[in-house]
Amino acid sequence: MSTMVFFRFLDNARRWCSLVLISSLLTGCLKFRKSHEETREKGYEGIARAQPFLAAERLLTKFGWEPDRLHSAKSLPYGGTLILNADSSRDQFTAYQAMDWMERRSGHLILFLSSAESWRDDWAVDFFSYFKDIDSLENHPILQKYHLKPSNNSLRIFGGGKPQEAKIDGAKFMMENTGSITLDATAVAQDTDALAGTAASASLLSFPLSGGGRLTVICDARPFRNRFLDHEAHADVLLALLALRGETGDHTVGMMLSNGLSFYTMFWEKYWMALIALGVLVLLWLWKNFHRFGPLLLPSTTNDRQFADHLRMTGHFLWSYRRSGELLGAMRQSIQRKLQAASHQEMSEGAPARLLEHLSNLSKLPPERVTAAWHTPATSDLRQFIHLMRDLQTIHQSL
Repeated sequence: MSTMVFFRFLDNARRWCSLVLISSLLTGCLKFRKSHEETREKGYEGIARAQPFLAAERLLTKFGWEPDRLHSAKSLPYGGTLILNADSSRDQFTAYQAMDWMERRSGHLILFLSSAESWRDDWAVDFFSYFKDIDSLENHPILQKYHLKPSNNSLRIFGGGKPQEAKIDGAKFMMENTGSITLDATAVAQDTDALAGTAASASLLSFPLSGGGRLTVICDARPFRNRFLDHEAHADVLLALLALRGETGDHTVGMMLSNGLSFYTMFWEKYWMALIALGVLVLLWLWKNFHRFGPLLLPSTTNDRQFADHLRMTGHFLWSYRRSGELLGAMRQSIQRKLQAASHQEMSEGAPARLLEHLSNLSKLPPERVTAAWHTPATSDLRQFIHLMRDLQTIHQSL
């Protein structure tokens, strides 16, 4: 008994020591823990997060411009301005539509080569923007037509780049230089009146066209996004670029910065006549085939339908709806009426066995066939139905 008490005492002592040790460890951790607060900038919320150029739109509205988000350059007025994203205009249709509007209607086309996407987070470090796909930009229809070649300025990856000077129509502005792409504009035939950098390595350039339009190419659109528009002289640069189109131009500024036209929109814009013709053919086909249960039948050669045609149609209808019993019953009723008319009244009203024997004697048919023809209620077997009707007709003709 004393041994059990001793071991129980040791077990309780072990538990109390464990509790004391855990309590001391927790007390020590809480004692030496220091409070730590960290503030992180999450960025804009709501409509400003979904629309990265909202501040630019409100700036333009304040100075008398009329910004509008578009999905096609076809509806732009004469002498207006179009801000276009290079990623959404790589397809031939959108690019040539924008260039046709710029050349034919004296439009001002502003092309953003990078950082114009709405999903981009301005508070996150985007290392992939420094490794932009230069090959895809070299094949851009607008850059190819005006002899502009993009180049990768990888030296800006480290250090972020220093602010650079932009000369626009004789005025000088300071801009942040954080992009990784520059343009080689040495092969451009027109004289540039807006330039940031050099002709061999320009991050911004603008030149008028001989037909009255104007092309402006901006390598990096980040200076005009919500977060960076108030840095340096970015707002002044945007207003100065828009003022290059002259006083006679329209104040509409279309912004095509989404993913561009969908396949169906492009198909409708390009082949609307073929789609209308196809739709008319489909409607005619539907009208021809779906307003009745089948194709038109040939017209009848006779105007009056014979009584046998009505009987044949009625029989076909009853057989199609599995009502062969009515056809057999009608034949039996006809046999009974003929029996009564032929002075066989006592046979038609007599016992069934005597009647069947009498019919077998008259028609020379075996009794079992007469019995089957007279008592079978209905059948779905065509062969059996033909045999029954043949026996009934034989009985009918023998009276």
